Amino acid sequence: MKIKPLQSLQHLQDAYSSLCGLTIMIMDQEDHRLTEPSGLSEIVSLLLGYQKKSIEDSILNILDKVKDIQKPIVYETVTGFKLLIAPIRVKEQTPYYIFAGAVVDESNIKLIESRIFEDLPTQVWETWKTALVHTPTYGQKRVGEILIQLEELAEMIRLLLDQGVEKGKHANRLQLLNLVHLMDSSDPKWLQGVLGVFTRVMGLEFAGFARNLINEEQYTVIETIGFKENATLQDASFSLGEGFLGQIGLTRQMGYWERSDWDPRVSFFTKQGIEPKVIICYPIKYQNQFFGLLFGADSSVQELTEEQADTGALLANQLAADFYYLENEAYNERRKIRMKAFEEVTQGILGIKDKATFFQMLIDSIQRTVQTSFICMLLKEQKEKVTSVYFSSNRSEELYIAYAENAEMTYFKAENSGLRMLRKPLYRQWNEEELLELPLVYEQKLFGVVGLILDGDVKHMENMPFLNAINAIVLTKLQLEIGQTIVSKTDTVTLLHQNLLILNPEAFYKAMKVKDLAQGFLKHMYGSPEESERIAQASLLTDYEPALLSSCIGETAVVSLLREVRQYRSGKKSKAVSAETETLLGKILFIVIWYCEHGDKDKTWILTLPISIEEHLLRSFEYFLSSQTELGALPLPESKGRLTQREDEILHHVLHGLTNLEIAEKLFISTHTVKNHITKIFGKLEVNGRAQAIAKIYQKTSWADPTQKR
Repeated sequence: MKIKPLQSLQHLQDAYSSLCGLTIMIMDQEDHRLTEPSGLSEIVSLLLGYQKKSIEDSILNILDKVKDIQKPIVYETVTGFKLLIAPIRVKEQTPYYIFAGAVVDESNIKLIESRIFEDLPTQVWETWKTALVHTPTYGQKRVGEILIQLEELAEMIRLLLDQGVEKGKHANRLQLLNLVHLMDSSDPKWLQGVLGVFTRVMGLEFAGFARNLINEEQYTVIETIGFKENATLQDASFSLGEGFLGQIGLTRQMGYWERSDWDPRVSFFTKQGIEPKVIICYPIKYQNQFFGLLFGADSSVQELTEEQADTGALLANQLAADFYYLENEAYNERRKIRMKAFEEVTQGILGIKDKATFFQMLIDSIQRTVQTSFICMLLKEQKEKVTSVYFSSNRSEELYIAYAENAEMTYFKAENSGLRMLRKPLYRQWNEEELLELPLVYEQKLFGVVGLILDGDVKHMENMPFLNAINAIVLTKLQLEIGQTIVSKTDTVTLLHQNLLILNPEAFYKAMKVKDLAQGFLKHMYGSPEESERIAQASLLTDYEPALLSSCIGETAVVSLLREVRQYRSGKKSKAVSAETETLLGKILFIVIWYCEHGDKDKTWILTLPISIEEHLLRSFEYFLSSQTELGALPLPESKGRLTQREDEILHHVLHGLTNLEIAEKLFISTHTVKNHITKIFGKLEVNGRAQAIAKIYQKTSWADPTQKR
């Protein structure tokens, strides 16, 4: 293999050849030439040709003899000619050599001539004698000076080769990164392939990926590469803040550690038989979504370069983007499944008259949606004074009967009134499996329980809103059975809104904001209580198709109002509505929805309205906005960093006076997680506690001119 000469290296070699008056060439230990010979003399050409036939003086033989030299040396061939050889080491790994020569000592010329006559054919004697005459004759001092010059040349070449090697490595890393981009993220071996690329571009021994599968505090290594048989981190777990990796889960910032084998935080690795000297970890996050931790380590490498760390960051960003699109694609698919299941359930509430048939359909829908292998529901129906049991067909009937007996004993016959007050999911072990149980509660009375085995997608937190909505679904059906028509329709509206948490959590919270603003603005416009109730119900359902709503709650005034708003959004005025009050409600609701969707991002949101709205109505709404001092609309003071959506949500509860425990129960997270969020919030607001946070925000609000438009 011939290595392509580096242009700068060739120029440098040519200059030194002229300076020394000798032939110079550069090669590696296998005699691969990095350059073309500079100042090639006749004697060197003859000598190299001769050495091809000479076992003792062959280039490869010489290279083998000098492979351990640390300084430039003088090497004398069997013919008496001397070569000056200087070693070059790039990254202390790949040896290269400078060959310079040939030179002779004046005292050896006669001896060299005699060797020519003895060893070479007669027809080449004259050629060799002429070349010998023109060979430089240097004394010891001059040779010493040349050796110093060769040492300087070796250092310059090392720097050039370092640069060239790094450029080559960088190009190779970029090619590998492109390979990650081309990988199919739907392939089951995709993550394994990414880890393989990660170890190669980083030059590390092993790597892994950890996710918080069940809760925010516990991480599990789900994929690894590069570990030996007796040492692995596969399925190993660590807590948030624990060790090196747990700290990255807490801070969600890249971390890098050298001499980690001397750090107590390395115990996560050492207890698995691994002793890394260097560790690097990247949080995989994209678009405010956090997917896990990518880490790599090595037991022999002492440090990583800044360029390696930057390359790893590029791969981490690519991995995060792939996870984002992969998870969103999967999320959208699961969302479609939940939407279909929800449509079946909500339509079944009114359409399926037989209660047992409906509850069996509900159980089957939940089983398909969350993909659990076990689900069973107990209902203590007061009217019939019996316990009804509904279950899926995935397991044996005997197993469901055993669970029903255990659940009834646990929740209905045991003297433990505290359990009956619970409204949050419960976790316990039953039949050697982890069980999730959802209490069904009405007016602080337990009337049922739903039990699921934790497997499949049940572990994903995105299913929890769906599971929590079961209480409202069951309660709505039971109320309909009693015949409470007015209450049941109201409950159906509430049910539909609550289930936005299943379909689109952002839409759920937006609907709450629309409801508050719409009712407030209507009151500002002197609307009636009936109109206020109508616009409130419509506000909660703005993200639903009117056709679906019509099948659930009938062709009501609320559905007509939402159809009118849909027409406004499409840029059309409603022709179907003639009542002036209804048209006013439609415009009010439309203005509020448009403001909630565009107003916070664009101060000129009014100019983007797809239809023309009366000037006096728009001015009234702007005045209403400027006069708002509701807690939910309070402007936040300037802070070191913008609050995340979760931090904003927790701050809202803090300002309403909720404790850490109450916030944790409301959001279904641990108090430890709430405390961490609050600490970050206080840091961003530059306050030391709740009192200062509330005072600062209210102080900020008091500066606002209530008559000034937003």
